[in-house]
Amino acid sequence: MPYGTIGKNAFGEQVTFIDRGNRRRTIVSAGRHDVLVSGLTPVRPFHIIGSSSDHIILDTQNAVLVPGDEVRFYMDYGAMLRAMTSPYVYKTYVHGAATTEPYKQQFLLSRGTKQSRPTETEKSPAN
Repeated sequence: MPYGTIGKNAFGEQVTFIDRGNRRRTIVSAGRHDVLVSGLTPVRPFHIIGSSSDHIILDTQNAVLVPGDEVRFYMDYGAMLRAMTSPYVYKTYVHGAATTEPYKQQFLLSRGTKQSRPTETEKSPAN
């Protein structure tokens, strides 16, 4: 737990922390630049502790995650809007994804370097 006088973060917010004891935390490679973090709800029983422009910090309780593991979120309209319009987020629609609520479509969203994206030649089924 931080002690002393707590100032404002880079976004002008004065944040508070709840002492939950020793917990595992996970850094997600997406942040406010990519998605409206306040519009995210983790699917698993994780808690969003905070975020920066390019990372989200999760309290993952006692779950053991390793680099490359998938973390899923429910997204409200604002989160989906920002993610879908961000040039830094790669989008893939998951065809035939099972859901009981038709308005909840499933997408794979990821960040990476432009070089990691497949070229049109690599995507072509003819090659």
